[in-house]
Amino acid sequence: QILLAPDMAPGLLNPRGGEEEMRRYETIFIAGPELSDDDVKGITEKVTGLIEKMGGQIEKTEDWGTRKLAYEVKKKSRGHYVYVRFSGKSDLVAELERNLRINEGVIKYQSVLVEDKPVAKAAPVEAPAEVAAEV
Repeated sequence: QILLAPDMAPGLLNPRGGEEEMRRYETIFIAGPELSDDDVKGITEKVTGLIEKMGGQIEKTEDWGTRKLAYEVKKKSRGHYVYVRFSGKSDLVAELERNLRINEGVIKYQSVLVEDKPVAKAAPVEAPAEVAAEV
């Protein structure tokens, strides 16, 4: 049996064949409250750098600041929240979460797939002729 590296056999990873589609994801991570703003910016830059390095595109990054947690996480009641929305392939999310898990400054993280559903416009409602005549 011969095992090929993923870049040598792209059709094996995607059973439908061809390129895997880029999908939109959101990740929120919570850094420890003891970290300085520069430390949090450093973690954010590592995250965005990893996304871009793996072929993803950053759509939005927001620093939500330090907030009280709903419940204690790793004996901490506060945390510094950072939100990142990006487009990428599924292996990018796995690698991103692996890096967040390893980073000691991150106490919690969550990544979700954003579903883009078209918003249907409501058709304009016309008043019945009788009501229009009374006005």
